Amino acid sequence: MAKKKKKAAQGKGQPLSTDSTEAEKSKTVVKVEPDSNSVQSESRIESPLEKEPIMSDKKVEKTKEEILAEREAKKAAKAAKKSGVKPSDSQAKRPATPPKNEDKSKAQILAQREAQKAAKVNKQIPAKADSPQDSKISANSGTLELAVAQETKPVDGGKTKAELKAERRAKQEAQRAAKLAGAKPEGADSSKKGVASRGNKPQIQSQPSITKSKVQRVPDDMQADRQSVEKKVQKKLQSAQIPARVKAQRKVVLFSHLHQYERELSMTREIPVVGGVIHSAILELGLRYSEGIITGSNARCVALMNAMSKVIRDYSTPPHKDLPRDLDSRIKPYITFLRQCRPLSLSMGNAIRFLKTKINALDPSLPEDEAKEQLLDSIDNYVHENIVLAAKQISITAREKIRNGDVIMIYGCSSLLRTVLIDAVQESKLKIRVIVVDGRPKYEGREMVRHLVNAGINCTYVQITSVPYMMPEVTKVLLGAYAVLANGSVMSRVGTSQVALVAKGFNVPVLVCCETYKFSERVQTDSFVFNELGDPDDLVDTGRPSFTPLEDWRDLNSLTLLNLTYDVTPPTLVDAIISEVSVIPTTSVPVILRLKNIDHVAT
Repeated sequence: MAKKKKKAAQGKGQPLSTDSTEAEKSKTVVKVEPDSNSVQSESRIESPLEKEPIMSDKKVEKTKEEILAEREAKKAAKAAKKSGVKPSDSQAKRPATPPKNEDKSKAQILAQREAQKAAKVNKQIPAKADSPQDSKISANSGTLELAVAQETKPVDGGKTKAELKAERRAKQEAQRAAKLAGAKPEGADSSKKGVASRGNKPQIQSQPSITKSKVQRVPDDMQADRQSVEKKVQKKLQSAQIPARVKAQRKVVLFSHLHQYERELSMTREIPVVGGVIHSAILELGLRYSEGIITGSNARCVALMNAMSKVIRDYSTPPHKDLPRDLDSRIKPYITFLRQCRPLSLSMGNAIRFLKTKINALDPSLPEDEAKEQLLDSIDNYVHENIVLAAKQISITAREKIRNGDVIMIYGCSSLLRTVLIDAVQESKLKIRVIVVDGRPKYEGREMVRHLVNAGINCTYVQITSVPYMMPEVTKVLLGAYAVLANGSVMSRVGTSQVALVAKGFNVPVLVCCETYKFSERVQTDSFVFNELGDPDDLVDTGRPSFTPLEDWRDLNSLTLLNLTYDVTPPTLVDAIISEVSVIPTTSVPVILRLKNIDHVAT
């Protein structure tokens, strides 16, 4: 028969190939199988083109997706056997042959079936299980059925693992949101709310957390209208054996949170001068403060450090006590007494912190005389470096900004500005004219004019109401400062901000001269919060004893006097700050504070 087939093939003009012989061999093998649907008898001769695809050894070409799907199915079956989960009957009996529908590949059909099963699972499981961790849908059917079987398997309590995971996740999200919002977690109520998937997770905008380091405590001196604070202050004064200041009878309601200091209310009547708790030097200093004899931040700081030097010289350590601890506790009532006389300036507060730091840093094993000598040297160095040397360096730097023929406007009296202007004329030989602006009730500018005229400087003295008329002649404005706050605001005598505002309207540069030891980390910029109330009688005093029309103003119920002491100039009205470090903008004040803190820690 083989010879006949070869002749038939040659007769038809077809080349003889080895496929025909392989087909014959396959016929003999298939003939033995009773289930074969192919050849019925030997006598039939088929051409290679007429063969069925199954009867040929030539494999049917499969797509890449079909091959990957078969491999994944085999891997899933092996994994199911190892885990002890039997694959479903439908999966076991599923034929490996391609689907009858040739328009869709096997991978597409599998993906469609997986989507249908996932939809059924989502109907049974609540919406919380829509997250990727709960709906473990894989790219193959075996993995899908295994994941669904594990997730839908009930555990203790009758809930599936997916439900338990969703509840735990909901509680965690609720607790996290409660922490960010500053509210308490709601527990079970939060678990009833749906949890969004990670891809579509809502972004919770948390409120900025307020830490203790950022929140600045308002001093007790600025909470006079709070009864709780007043009770605490009274207890503190009683424990220190210091009499409390008598409250003022008439105050403006808007500024009732501030203490009003009046000269007619004496604090030293009940304090003995000899044998009392308060040192005599501190008593004298407090009286000078309350009477307004010592004014100006530098003068008040120097007077405080001199009084502390006298206290340290007269101090002797009690037996069985350490000098650092006992001296620190001895100074506390002194500071409390000075606060009752008048609020401490920022320069005084910085000086007190410096002194306490030096006291606490002393070695308890040092002899008393040597320890006291170290403290006295520290006080002298502090005054010399931060006030004397700083003033000289600021004078040198400020003179570089002054030119011949400049018309400089200043306000009030400042020892630092006096040094700058006198040095500019006497040492740099500059020809300048100074306009001194003054205002009620202190008229401190008169003292400034007297010093400048004695130094040979041409001066013009005007009231604050004349500033807009004199500003066209001005080339520069120099201002002093009681303190510079952390945001660049300048704290000074009332009226300074008005001069700076007018100068800004005329495009005149405003320069502020201030030592760095007056820089403060406080950021209050509102005069309502950070201020001091002076004696209202200063507004009534006309300078002539025979003419006092408002001498009995307290008897008039319709009249209340307000005497503000300080003013805050915003940083937008200041062009530069001249310090002993350099000429800096107002935005660089935090840098100076950081450097000073580093130097303080290093020393």
